[in-house]
Parts: sequence; C-alpha cells; structure tokens
Amino acid sequence: MEDVGKPEISLNAITGAVGPKTMRVKGRIGMHWVVILIDTSIIHNFIDPSVVDKAQLRLNVNDKVRMKFANGEQIKSEGSCTAVSMLIQGTMFTMDAFVLVLANCDVVLNPTKLQAMNDWPVPTFIKSLRDFLGVIGYYKKFIKGCGDTAAPLTAPLKKNSFEWLTETQEAFEKLKVAVTQPPVLALPDFSKIFVIECDAFKYRDYGCFDA
Repeated sequence: MEDVGKPEISLNAITGAVGPKTMRVKGRIGMHWVVILIDTSIIHNFIDPSVVDKAQLRLNVNDKVRMKFANGEQIKSEGSCTAVSMLIQGTMFTMDAFVLVLANCDVVLNPTKLQAMNDWPVPTFIKSLRDFLGVIGYYKKFIKGCGDTAAPLTAPLKKNSFEWLTETQEAFEKLKVAVTQPPVLALPDFSKIFVIECDAFKYRDYGCFDA
C-alpha cells in the first residue's frame, strides 16, 4: 500500500517525544516489555523493527506506506504487522501496525485503532470494572471532565459491592467514545473571545486562572 497524501505522521511519533497530544506508557508484546507512545495526532500505528524481531512477529514486506511530514519530507515503512496482541494495564489489545524505525519508544499508538476498546464488554464484577478504569486512567489527560464522567463507575469501588445501574452504563459508553474519538486541537482565533484554563497546581508560586 502506498499513500503520499496529506501529512500523517508527527515528529513526536518518530522521535518518541512527549507533547500535548502524546502520552508514554508501558506494555508488553509476548514476553517483551515495550515503551508505548500514545499519539492522538497520527493516523496509523507504528512498531519498531527491533520489536518485530524480538517478538517474532510476522512481517508483511509487501504492505508498506509512504508518509509525509508537514515540511514535505517523506519516509517509507518497512512493511506491516497485523493482529498484534499487546498487554496494557492487564488488558489485551489487538492492533495493526506499520513497521518503522522509532526513537525513544517501541510502539506509537493511535487509541482510535484499539479494537478492544470499541468491543469492551460490560463489566460484570469489581475486578473487570477496575481493569476498564485502569485503562481509562492512561487516557484521562485527553478526556475533558474524565473524573466527573467516571464518577458512576468509581462509586461501586468505594462501596466494594458491584451494582450496574443505568447511569453506570451511560458513563461506561461515554468513556469508550471519549477514548476512541480523541479531541481535536486548533489554534485560537484572536478575533474572538476565548477562555484559557490553566492548572498550575504543581507550582506553589502560581495559581489557576481564566483569561
């Protein structure tokens, strides 16, 4: 497969750098631990060739993609791997990924490409609910109001008694949608009034403000 259309890979994906649209987590492919960069700005998933070799994944050298950076520079993948099983926070996910040399990470992942999240079954006991919330915890920086949305799901954990209500189901569905449809960031229009929300809790000399 060849694709030289609009830019579809970020500098963060290649360098493994953490930015506003990215987050770094650990996972496992087979018996091998991997560093995963979750990047909501990319279109495809990517995996480093070294992981393909160590995990003995099947490489399809005929399925390649040509990507273009915003500056016009192009790069070509070495092939692709399909149905790669990856364990994150005790939960198994399946992904397809193009093989590309990466730096400072082993896998670059677009959360919308995680089929397991779309197909996540309704939890039926406390442990399965904890597993779901554990995965959601990785993505909470991308989900506005995550704590409020998840409140009906965290309530049973405090009571230590499983009870699945209508509002619990609604919260479950909302969080699945929020993870698989990450926010779109845009530059501000300075000709209009807008609000800046800043959380400076970590810095004692500053406070939270709106502008």
